[in-house]
Amino acid sequence: MELWLVLAFIPAIFWWAVSILYKIFVDRYLKSTYSFVFFSNILSLGFLVILFVFWDFEFIDLKYLFLVFLASLVYIIANFFYAESLKLEEASRVSPLLSFATVFMVFYDMFIFNRDINILWLIWIVIILLGSLLLLSNKFTLWVFRPRKILLLMMISSFLYSINFLISIVFLEKYSFYLFVTYQTLFQFLLCLCLLIFKKPRKKIFKSFRTIDRKWVYFWLGFTQFLDFAALFVLQYALILGVSSYVLAVGESQYLFILIFSIMLTLFKPHIFKEKMTEKILLRKSLSIILIIYWVTLIHMYG
Repeated sequence: MELWLVLAFIPAIFWWAVSILYKIFVDRYLKSTYSFVFFSNILSLGFLVILFVFWDFEFIDLKYLFLVFLASLVYIIANFFYAESLKLEEASRVSPLLSFATVFMVFYDMFIFNRDINILWLIWIVIILLGSLLLLSNKFTLWVFRPRKILLLMMISSFLYSINFLISIVFLEKYSFYLFVTYQTLFQFLLCLCLLIFKKPRKKIFKSFRTIDRKWVYFWLGFTQFLDFAALFVLQYALILGVSSYVLAVGESQYLFILIFSIMLTLFKPHIFKEKMTEKILLRKSLSIILIIYWVTLIHMYG
């Protein structure tokens, strides 16, 4: 088996674990979204030490410094909307909606990078949207779907994640990926500190700090951030070794992993994590997620 293929599956596995752990945190321990964003990014600062030890640090041009600052800002806001979505809905329904980021990248290709409009892309995007609507619907039909807050939140989150990715592409034309992650992590830390300036986030954060007396919560939140970092670096290495479109396509399997692991936790550890699991719900979720994965994969492969 090709090494790049093995490496491409690792981020998918790590990210489904991250999604499940995020859901547990926002449901049980860090119920304030402000607190979740604050503590997760503060704990990420520890990984800067690793980056400084293993990779050379260098100062960058002011223009690129601003771009990384902007990338950090939109990433934090995207995380906020994603965490807010996880509070409202099951992880196996929310996480696949991150595929909207790929849809936005298609539009960037057409309108920013001046690639020819491909009718097939537009058809695939419509099918992805239909799959998302089916995933969020309460019955096995699209006709009973009603617009929900979750869809808007995840479209905003995905849009912001895609902006972050777009900025990283521009940055990587001149500097390294490791330098981008280093600066972005530093800016995210500073931006999260700025949350303490505002009354509402400050009250939520201080309340969480006083009420969370289990040190292992911080340990697992830090471990979750480690998985997120590790997934990014393994993905970058896989992109170097393999064809980028194939690597990104394999990464879409994370949504199926999330569904499988959600079922396992619901069956064997319902006191930690639980989702509604009837035959009809499982069938609808499975078909929707497979539909989304298949057509997003086609965009990666032929886009």
